[in-house]
Amino acid sequence: SPVPFLTSIASWNPADQNLRSWLGAQLVTDHPALASAPPPGVEGPTQAAALLASSLIVPILDGFDELPPSLRSTAIARINDSLRPGEQIVVASRVEEFSDAIRPSAAIEIMLKGAAVIKLRPLVIEIAKSYLRDDAGSPAYVTRWEQALANLDAHPALAKVLSSPQMIGLARAIYSPRPGH
Repeated sequence: SPVPFLTSIASWNPADQNLRSWLGAQLVTDHPALASAPPPGVEGPTQAAALLASSLIVPILDGFDELPPSLRSTAIARINDSLRPGEQIVVASRVEEFSDAIRPSAAIEIMLKGAAVIKLRPLVIEIAKSYLRDDAGSPAYVTRWEQALANLDAHPALAKVLSSPQMIGLARAIYSPRPGH
């Protein structure tokens, strides 16, 4: 089955770089062993290229909104050009920047082929609290979270931070560290 590969799209220049070549280079940068030759009978100059050619990688392109605005529509066109039937890709972006890219005011509208839009909603604070308590990792951290979470009504800014999946993940990593991290 295909394996997800998360990478920042900010380093891609869609005006000058083929998506597959750039993804292959990103795979090799993050996983140097993939720079070696593929097994006999498998096409591609590297294992990374062979995995991409075999559709065994699902690229998760994070930070579309970090591309320069002038390159965003080009990026969507290049993504469309590189996708083969049945291939999957995830493009993560802030809503406004993606909407501006697909519906530019002075240009032709462009859509990402086969795309489904998923918009994350804020977490319900009770679910966030349960997650932090349940994932605390030790009784001492459970107590620590209980103390912090008991005062959320008095600290609306903290409650707002804990409504973001990214921020709750960071808070858990910082305040409930695991051995070796």
